[in-house]
This record gives sequence, structure tokens and C-alpha cells, in this order.
Amino acid sequence: MALRVTEINMESKQFPRSANSIDDKVGQLRGRVLEHIPAQISDDNTQRFVSQYFADVPPEDLLNRDPASLARIALNHLEFGKQRQIGSPLIRVFSPEKIDHKPGVRHLALEIVTDDMPFLVDSVGMEINRQGLIITLTVHPLIKVRRDKNGVLQEVVDKPGPDLIAESFLRIEMENEATNEDVAGIESGVKQVLRDVSFAVQDWTRTQHKVEEVKASSKEAAVALSEQEIAETGAFLDWLVNDHFIFLGYREYNLLEKDGQDLLEIVPASGLGILRDKPGDAMSKSFSVLPQHVRNYAKAKNLLTLTKGNALATVHRSTHIDYVGIKKFDKSGEVTGEHRFLGLYTSKVYLDDPYEIPVVRNKLQEVTRRSGLQVGSHSEKALQTILRNYHRSELFQISTDLLYEISLGILYSQERQQTRLFARTDTFGRYVSCLVFVPRDRYTTELRMRVQEIQ
Repeated sequence: MALRVTEINMESKQFPRSANSIDDKVGQLRGRVLEHIPAQISDDNTQRFVSQYFADVPPEDLLNRDPASLARIALNHLEFGKQRQIGSPLIRVFSPEKIDHKPGVRHLALEIVTDDMPFLVDSVGMEINRQGLIITLTVHPLIKVRRDKNGVLQEVVDKPGPDLIAESFLRIEMENEATNEDVAGIESGVKQVLRDVSFAVQDWTRTQHKVEEVKASSKEAAVALSEQEIAETGAFLDWLVNDHFIFLGYREYNLLEKDGQDLLEIVPASGLGILRDKPGDAMSKSFSVLPQHVRNYAKAKNLLTLTKGNALATVHRSTHIDYVGIKKFDKSGEVTGEHRFLGLYTSKVYLDDPYEIPVVRNKLQEVTRRSGLQVGSHSEKALQTILRNYHRSELFQISTDLLYEISLGILYSQERQQTRLFARTDTFGRYVSCLVFVPRDRYTTELRMRVQEIQ
């Protein structure tokens, strides 16, 4: 039997669209949505708003929806946003069934009208998931509007122009039933998230400028530290600013001793982003609850501290926030406080060669040197592979001594086909990071799940 292969030039071949394609169906649906705008309110502004409202919603989320219901959703959201002062978000959580005069409460909707900001949708979605709610629909049009001095909506615009405000009309639907207390909790949580996002975005530039100030002031540590440590820390700060770190907050602290205990005093008005000062803040609460032997680390003569915060980020990604601390020194070489930056490493960090990351590269080079392995040998290449593939977040936090111990342990376990557990205690004693090494031929999904369940 002969097999004939036919070559097709995909670039020149034309494939006509079916009249029943999903895009066509969605286009028809959006047209029917516009038809359900009541004649008495169907002005140019309303038409422009409704035509933009569902533009970026995935087709599969719209096809099974009633066009009349979709029109009501858009119109109700427009009405909700008719008056708003710039900088003051509008938030409401409600049951759509009540608006449609249907009995029972089957699901919830969250609606927001606010200034458009980076991280907005991700951050609000994180808060909804954190509260155990299941998102079934997200609508997020970016609408350009003009408002008067009282915040009253004057015009919805669909093309560039002067004096325009970019606003996010965010709607999230959830399938969960909820009590009045649940609704209040959602509103409170989302309000806090919007506050954090707004503060982080507003202070973004100031926080990055603060990095430059801190880098310059760190030269004062020369009396206590080597020029190499100061230079490498400065290079690391430059690397962070170069699209490797999402700066969410900054604060300065002074190190004090009171009744024989070390305390971190907040420098008034130093907070930026999510660390903007709150009324009554005077001391670092997270530091004051640490055991004294851990607090002693604050006096240790090293310039840079990299670790994880003890709180989950409320902006962009649901993960423990990253902590970058730069110690302050006086003229006698004693530690006097700290500059603290909070944020998240960007995805770019996990693609970079770790041998090109300041501070991290020194650890890797020192581990390789200590190993004594012959350059270019099989074992030396295997060690390089281990270090390059080591969990990136761990590389920032782990000490050189422990990285040497664990990476060599992994190397020898590979050779002997052993299963090993390696553990690292956080600098401040708040958690333990565990790395389980399993030979490839023994690894299964069942084994992974059993390891995860270990308490």
C-alpha cells in the first residue's frame, strides 16, 4: 500500500470562515445585547459603554447567556458608576437574582468602578479565592470617560482624546451562596486589596528612587564590611530595579535597646506602598514577637537580608511576600537599623542564569570552589546542573554553607540512587523549607502526594 504525502502551503491557503463559527455567534450575541437597551436610555454614551463592556470576555463565557440579561448587567454597572470621585473606588457585592426580582440567592456578584491600575484583576481575584469563593465569570472592560468636578459621568469615549480618565469596570460572578456576614467580609477584603494595589502603584516610582538612596547610603558600612560585599549588594539592588522585582512597599527602621531587648522603631513618615504608615504605628510588631536569640540577628554585621515575609501578598500573586533588608551602620561600624523593601520577584528572575544574578552568583562560585571537583569533569558538570536548577527562591535565601552541604548531598544521592530530605530553617525561625530528593526512576505522582501530606 503506497502512502502519498501532500504538501500544503499554509500561508497561501485560504480557509473561509463558517457562518456558524464561535466568533460569528458571539458577534451576533453582542448585537442582540445592544438591541435590549431600552429606548428611553439608548443614547450614544450608553451604546458605547455596552458595546465595550463584554468585548474581552472569552466567547465560551457568553454563548449560553441570555442577551437581555447581559444587557441588564451592563446597564446596572453603568448606573452604579454614574458618580465617582477620582481615587475613590466604588465597591458592591450583591445577589443578581434580587436585581432581577427572582426568588432565592443562588450566586453573588462583585462590581467595582475604579481608576485603572496594574495588578487589579489578579489581586481582586486572589482575594475572592482566598475567601473560598469560586469565580464563574470575570468582566473587565477598560472604559475611557470624562467626569465633571463632582465626579458625575459626562461622556463615555471609544477613541483617544484629551481629559480622559481610564476606569476599570470590574465584575466578578461567584457561584457560592452567602450570608450577610459573608458579603461584608468580601467587601472588606476587596476594599483592603484595592487600597494596597493603589498605594503600591502610586508609590512605585518613589520606592524605586528610594533604592538608589539606600544604595548610596550603604557605602557608610565600609567601616564594618568589605568593599566586595558593599559592591555586590549595590549590584543586586541595581538588578532588582532592572525589571526583576515588583516593589510593593518600603519602610525605614531604627534599632533600639529597651529593658535589655532589641526593638525596631519605625521611622515616622518613611512608609511607602503597602507599608505606608498607619496611625499608632511605632514599632515593628513582627520583630517584637521574635525570640531574643533571633532578634540578635539584627545586630549581625552583614549588609543584605533576603527572606520571605510572614504574610501573603495581597497584590498580583498569592504567595508569601519577598523581603529585602539593607542594614544601616553608624560611623563606629555598629548596626543602627534597616531599610526594608517588600515585593515579589518577577517571572524574569526564574529565566535568568543564576550565575548572572548578583549575590547569588557569589554563592554558586564559592560552592563550586569548595567542592574541589575538577573543572570540566562529569561530577563538576553535574554540580553545575544542580546549582542552575536549584529552586530559585531558595537560592536567594539560603546561606553559602548550607547550599554547599545540600548541593553536594544531592550530587552524591544521584550517584547512589538515594532518597534524601534536606531542610533549611528561615533566618527568623518562622518556617522550615524542605527539599525532598527522589531518584527519577522512583518518582511517581502518588509518591509526590504522599510527601505533600506529611505534617
